[in-house]
Amino acid sequence: MVQVPRLPVAHCQAVVTADTGAQRSGVRRLTMECLFCRLRDQQAGQHVFEDDRCFVLKDLNPQAPTHLLVLPKQHLVGPNAVDDAAERDIGHLVHVAARLARQLGIADSGYRLVVNCNGDAGQTVFHLHVHLLGGRQLQWPPG
Repeated sequence: MVQVPRLPVAHCQAVVTADTGAQRSGVRRLTMECLFCRLRDQQAGQHVFEDDRCFVLKDLNPQAPTHLLVLPKQHLVGPNAVDDAAERDIGHLVHVAARLARQLGIADSGYRLVVNCNGDAGQTVFHLHVHLLGGRQLQWPPG
């Protein structure tokens, strides 16, 4: 496990607002602490995987035998908040997910990567994350 400096939670705050226009644009009012930023800081060294740019958690409500969350350490509300500076880190999330799928033995049989964006898509924690699901036959279409 690579040791990285812990980032302060204070700059990682986000909340779902009632303003659907703001939700669609990726803008959030800063009024409450981000759950994933708190887990990033409080559980450092206990993650499934961690490097200097991302960390991986087990999903608390797994929808498949393998269900992991791959998250950037930098707080991004969701896909709509990805800018040119964050683009490289988002590719890194996919790379890490693929590497974990190989290590867990689900790469050859198949796995799914899911990124939800805002309420209608099912995003419940507004810190961008990639779901890695596998270990069983997945249905299509989802949801």
